[in-house]
Amino acid sequence: MKALMLPQIARLEQTWQMLRQTHTDSAITFQKQLKPAMRDMDECKLNTCLTVPSPNNIVVPHILPVLKALEGEDDWGGPVEEHCGCLLRMLQAARSYAANAEVYQKNAEDKLKEFTPEPELREAFKTEFSLRMFWGSKGATVEQAERYKKFDQILNVLSQKLEPETQRNRLASSVYGSMYGQAY
Repeated sequence: MKALMLPQIARLEQTWQMLRQTHTDSAITFQKQLKPAMRDMDECKLNTCLTVPSPNNIVVPHILPVLKALEGEDDWGGPVEEHCGCLLRMLQAARSYAANAEVYQKNAEDKLKEFTPEPELREAFKTEFSLRMFWGSKGATVEQAERYKKFDQILNVLSQKLEPETQRNRLASSVYGSMYGQAY
């Protein structure tokens, strides 16, 4: 979900237009419900933000706000009461995620019981593989900010290759940019 809202993906106007034409109901649901709900959960805006949902149907809980808080990436500016409440909800969610880890694992096993993974593909999802692929043998020693910067450059190149930016695209992006979910 978060990947769909990256600026490199959001700028792909022809791709989004084709998706809207072929999957209209899903596109409307994404724009009107999922995207705003994800933004609110990430920014801890909803009163129900990070309330602990029932783990019965969840395979991977939304742990991004918790991870950002643990890594010190969140900007805690603004009213202290609001952010203390948000931090408390994050800690409650983290406690619930840890307590329900076995339930999430069982849910994942149930969903994937007929799936047979390919050994070659499994390697591609390992952290070590992506570090070597994107940053070479010294990738693990490079600072996180530098790795993120390079990954952002890779995404920009791939996005430009898929849909090269034209004058019309630049004008449309400046007018409709927020509609297509530019970074928030």
